[in-house]
Amino acid sequence: MRTILLTGASGVVGTSLLPRLRHHQVISLTRNRAVPGATVRGDVAAPGLGLGAAAYRRLAGTVGTVVHCAAVTDFGASDERTAEVNVRGTEHVLAFARDAGAGVLYLSTAFVTREKEAVDAGAPLGYISSKIAAEDRVRECGLPAAIVRPSVVVGDSATGELAPVQGFYAFLRTMLRNRLGGVVPCGADDLVDFVPRDVVADCIAALVDRGATGEYWLTSGDRAPSTRRLFELAERAAARYGRRLEPVRMVSARASRRLARMDPVHHAPQASSPTCWRSR
Repeated sequence: MRTILLTGASGVVGTSLLPRLRHHQVISLTRNRAVPGATVRGDVAAPGLGLGAAAYRRLAGTVGTVVHCAAVTDFGASDERTAEVNVRGTEHVLAFARDAGAGVLYLSTAFVTREKEAVDAGAPLGYISSKIAAEDRVRECGLPAAIVRPSVVVGDSATGELAPVQGFYAFLRTMLRNRLGGVVPCGADDLVDFVPRDVVADCIAALVDRGATGEYWLTSGDRAPSTRRLFELAERAAARYGRRLEPVRMVSARASRRLARMDPVHHAPQASSPTCWRSR
């Protein structure tokens, strides 16, 4: 049994992870949202985690492992706010872990080694750059540390439950409402890599139990569906409700940007595009 400080307990992964750590003593660092179990009010973006000196010392004297899941994942957030939470927040968490003599598990993203593909897909570089920088801080911290890199995290694989805001489902909703504008910036054979949040939570819990260090990838890889397959599944779902999807042309991200420059009014909005890795 470990005493764990968990950040991001109210997030997409955190809400699934918290019950999977129930055999440990978990203290959730929360800013606004209530979560089950023991909590302490603070803010990763603030020095000292936003805690008073006495509360900080008490917490540091108790915690043996820090699981850092808190992050800005809203692509609409400013680069400054994203860096404030994702980079400086990670620095504050690592400083706390150093004071506590604790190991660290950091939740990153598979985007960190897909920077070129993300640029091609129109993904925001502020988020990707912040996660790359945060990983650097973790590797340089000198503490026992694990970095976990999931691809796009979706809903629960067993219950189908969704988090309130997830970009992948916003894309599916746009698709089912026939509002893609006729073009999707992914090739038909490109892979749409995603992992259910309960699978991510199970993996993180197992790594915590083992006291694991190192770097871990949580992706579907070659088992991920292609863009073509995704549209086939969407067509089946629409048919069950008596709806028909309008034909959509699937083109590479580079080609879609050229089309957008040629016709700025009638191109598909890239902010709603799925996350695609080039197929190999």
